[in-house]
Amino acid sequence: MRQINWYSYNETITHPITIFILLSSIIWVFFSDKNYVIVGLIFVGLFVAARQRIVVYGIDFPYLRILIICIFIRKIIRNEYSGFVITNFDVLIVMYIIVLMVAYTFLWTSISALLNRIGYSIDSLGAYLVVRIYTRSRTQLKIFGKSLLMFTSILAFFAAYEYITHINPFGALGGVREVVWIRNGQVRVQSSFSHAILFGTYGATIFTFSYGLLKSKFNRGNRIIWVSLLAGIFITFASGSSGPILSLMAGLFAVSLRKYQNRLKDIIVIGVICIIALNYFMDAPVWHLLSRIDITGGSTGYHRYLLIDRAVTNLNEWMIFGIRSTAHWGWGLQDITNMYILQGVRGGIITLVLFILILLNSFKILVISYRSTVETNKKIYIWSLFAVIFTHAVSFVGVSYFGQILFFFFSFLGLVGNIKQEVDEQKLRNYAEL
Repeated sequence: MRQINWYSYNETITHPITIFILLSSIIWVFFSDKNYVIVGLIFVGLFVAARQRIVVYGIDFPYLRILIICIFIRKIIRNEYSGFVITNFDVLIVMYIIVLMVAYTFLWTSISALLNRIGYSIDSLGAYLVVRIYTRSRTQLKIFGKSLLMFTSILAFFAAYEYITHINPFGALGGVREVVWIRNGQVRVQSSFSHAILFGTYGATIFTFSYGLLKSKFNRGNRIIWVSLLAGIFITFASGSSGPILSLMAGLFAVSLRKYQNRLKDIIVIGVICIIALNYFMDAPVWHLLSRIDITGGSTGYHRYLLIDRAVTNLNEWMIFGIRSTAHWGWGLQDITNMYILQGVRGGIITLVLFILILLNSFKILVISYRSTVETNKKIYIWSLFAVIFTHAVSFVGVSYFGQILFFFFSFLGLVGNIKQEVDEQKLRNYAEL
């Protein structure tokens, strides 16, 4: 097993240490208590580069994908579906995956395109379902949360080493660059993630989640939230990117909305009016504001503005099944740094609409659950989850997700799916009482 350059494609990238981690995680998945199954998946997601993979006859098997498949095998063998009930939110997620798969396959009309989307489906839908099934109980949910925060805190120490020495310790294992990327004198730490921006975005979401939980009983007698809070801040700023910092600010704003959750409709209406007014009075479209954002120096805000502008202008090109390349839209615009536009480019406007509906339904589910919940500790958790989804929604404007951060995004959606099931079950109980 030799060391592979971080930018190589279409070949197996492994290392004896990561192979050992993979085998240990597989054993953990099959033989651990069901409450702790998710721990091995989180560990691999954070400490093994997403591009560590085994290629068999041209088919990629990243480590996370292998573990997700193993967990599904375990679920089938042990019949661990207790308490799982399909909801319309689950159906929406599945519809999004299917439409994206069909559209992308029609766009490229090749078996490789179909295999690519099947792999994406295993990664995304698999992560969603694994979390849905293995965080049903309060014990499982606490194990998930504490494992996520604890491993992130440990990862921050590796990030600190990279920031100080300019050497990425994960680079020696393959799948990520070994020497830190420095832009305009600004260190851009990426750790085990596929890109510094994605690493910083992950830090922003963890900060939001931790900050939202500060007043919950989850933190009573436990310092892990404070440590993960500091870790999230450090990771966000160590990435040397403006996007994650703005996402962190969005997360703070979302957490603060809890005090005004009864006036959310008013806040949304005011926000929409402000956007319309800005678009009317500005000489350029409102999204031109992106070109003026530069917190860390060297940001590509103009590129992000131009990408949105060209996507709107060339709607007819991608609205049906998407488009194979956006290079002709302008210099550098083949790099789609916008998750929303990426949905349209890869799957057409229906895929984009379904993706937006997933986010909107997430917010709706969480707000309804928050208002119907009496327990203070649970209300704080629900709103923390609301803030995390909001942070992701804002991040999508400036970056398209790939690598392990997709796993963590769909994992949080899995938590939303569990809350949706609880809301439905509560409605049934209320109906039965009537």
